[in-house]
Amino acid sequence: MNPQKILILLSLCALRVTASGSAADRVHFTASVGNPEGKIGSEMVFTLRFANETKKPVRIYLVRSEYFRALQSMLRVTRASDGKVVDLQPLPRPHGYVVDESDFHLIPPGESFSATQSLWLDASRFKVGEKYIVTWIYENSVRRWPGGIPTVEGHTKALFGGDEIPYIWVGRSDVEVGIRVRK
Repeated sequence: MNPQKILILLSLCALRVTASGSAADRVHFTASVGNPEGKIGSEMVFTLRFANETKKPVRIYLVRSEYFRALQSMLRVTRASDGKVVDLQPLPRPHGYVVDESDFHLIPPGESFSATQSLWLDASRFKVGEKYIVTWIYENSVRRWPGGIPTVEGHTKALFGGDEIPYIWVGRSDVEVGIRVRK
């Protein structure tokens, strides 16, 4: 591989991370993509990693189905040349998923949990040759799941006995990954 291509790939993979949450709950967030160059009409699959850097367990609330993660775990895309937001995925889906305790991932001290999330490169939003910044936005404010809320799928069930969810991480993180769109 020539040196210029190596420099381009390294610049595309640069990350910037900001996180806010309890100071005692040190969770390190990273996002990566296997190939930072994507093709119009295809999906780019990002790996989202939550690393527990504490001496106690941490629980992350992340819906297992990425199609239902809107407003929880989202990929915001801005054009690198002007900072204009060009996309935000996934689209909100109002119903079709029932949250259960398996959506609350317990991470032992010093370990990590990873999941994937896809970004669709739609020709109406992305242009060949452009560079983009993909910001993985993860946010959780859920501290308890009491149940009893009516939904299309029925009433929600109380999780963790309806009490405060043990070891739950609450806060927000923004992680940036550079990508480029090719033919």
